[in-house]
Amino acid sequence: MNSLKPATVVILLFLLAFPQVTATYFKALTSPFREYSLLASPSRALEHRFGTGDTLPTEAVDAIALADKHKITAFFLSDGITKDELIYQRIIEALYPLAPTIESPFVFFKAGEGVLAGCDLLDETAVVKLARCI
Repeated sequence: MNSLKPATVVILLFLLAFPQVTATYFKALTSPFREYSLLASPSRALEHRFGTGDTLPTEAVDAIALADKHKITAFFLSDGITKDELIYQRIIEALYPLAPTIESPFVFFKAGEGVLAGCDLLDETAVVKLARCI
C-alpha cells in the first residue's frame, strides 16, 4: 500500500477546501444581509449598539435615543409601559446597564399616555415620551 507524503495531503486538503471557502466568502459579500455578516464587515460587530434598530421595537430604540440624548443614569417606566410585557422587557434590556428604579426622576411614558402631574415633559418621539418628575 502506498502512503501519501504529508505535503501531498496538505495540498489535497487545500485543493478541496479552497473552492468551498471562496464560495462561502463570495456568498457573504453578495448577500442582501451582508451588513450583518462577520465575513463581509467584521468591524461592524464591534460597533456600539450594532443591530439595535433592526432587532428592537420602536419604543425601545426611541427610549435608547432619549436616554443617550439626556444622559440619564436611571429611569422609571410608566404603567402603560409596564403593562405591555414585551415593550417593558425590551426597554429594560435595551437600556442596560441603566437601572430601572422608582427613585429616578426620569420616567418613560408611551406616546398615548398623559404625563403625570408634577412631571415636566423633556422630550418625545412618535411612540415614547421622557419626563422629569419631582
